[in-house]
Amino acid sequence: MKHQIGNQNIIMGILLFSSIVIGISIYEMIPLSNLLSTKFTISATTAVQANSLFSLGYAIGFLTVTPLWKRFKNNRKIFFLNLLLASIVTVILGFVNNFELFLILRVLQGIFSSFFGPIAFASVLKLIDPKRITFANSLITSGFVISSIVGQIYSTSIYQLINWQFIFIFQAILLVIILLLLWHTIPSLPSPNDHVSISSSLKTILSNKILLKQYYITFTLLFSFVSMYALVSANNFIAINHIMQFRIYGLIGIITAIIILSKISGNNQTFALRLSLLSVSIGFIILSIVRNEVFLTIGSIIVAFGIVLSLPLVVSIIGSAAISQNRSLAIVLYTFILFIGATLGPIVTNYLNQNFGVVISFSFLAVLTLIGAFCSTTVKPHS
Repeated sequence: MKHQIGNQNIIMGILLFSSIVIGISIYEMIPLSNLLSTKFTISATTAVQANSLFSLGYAIGFLTVTPLWKRFKNNRKIFFLNLLLASIVTVILGFVNNFELFLILRVLQGIFSSFFGPIAFASVLKLIDPKRITFANSLITSGFVISSIVGQIYSTSIYQLINWQFIFIFQAILLVIILLLLWHTIPSLPSPNDHVSISSSLKTILSNKILLKQYYITFTLLFSFVSMYALVSANNFIAINHIMQFRIYGLIGIITAIIILSKISGNNQTFALRLSLLSVSIGFIILSIVRNEVFLTIGSIIVAFGIVLSLPLVVSIIGSAAISQNRSLAIVLYTFILFIGATLGPIVTNYLNQNFGVVISFSFLAVLTLIGAFCSTTVKPHS
């Protein structure tokens, strides 16, 4: 029994590390908007939009995951081929001088990386003890949020110490490392729902009011989180010599949330989700009204805490609300919506920031997450 738990801990550790490496691409360009503007002679607004293209590609990739999974029996090969292509595209990104080509490659980088999420969640269902599945899912989703801080620190450090091109070179090496690790971890997974059409499953999912409410919450989470760092960066709220510490402090909220998640039972998930979304809203209210670096940092920690706590709870509630035949597609749709939010967040809030100011921008995010708190609904698990 102890040996089995030890193996599961190793698997969960590898999946957490892999989600951080994949997620770095979402956030690595946020601190480098000025570099993009200078290198490619583009406006700051265009640079912000360019930063979102990885998330757009990631979201688009999910539209192909389930059809390919159903069509090919050996989905492991499809998964690892896409990770290999992601590493190749990532290397090329470091040597591109044409802005249009850079945008195309960022989208492709996201598309090839998108196979990780659905297969990682499916692997958890097969490899992890049912009592630990919620915690395992929380590690995967938390990895995407941890990468928000790690990614910004990673890209800033390499840019300052070496050269911006090495951001992509080192990242490609990390992708190859996780490819090798996952090759020995991810099992051969059966094609999901062979007897159920995707269109039929999708119709059932989108007619489920509980799932629709959870998808609204899903959309707001990375939408808000990526927007927070983009707004702080765009408005120069934190002194340049303090920005690294500001990002690192966000780990306090993330680690606290992960610890609390391991203590939450299924019966308390809805209540915990409401509280976590309320904390996100409170964090954004703090960010909208204060300009002191200490209180800005506290606000960002509260937001990070609430979002990391929310993500796996939403996954768990979606898994309970969806019938077994549609569960895999419901999780795929969750991840698709999550990254659509990450794509649109900086674009929408950049527009609000330029036209209405940062107070309105943060207040908008606070309202979005507050509405989400009232969307939380208790569900009875389906078989």
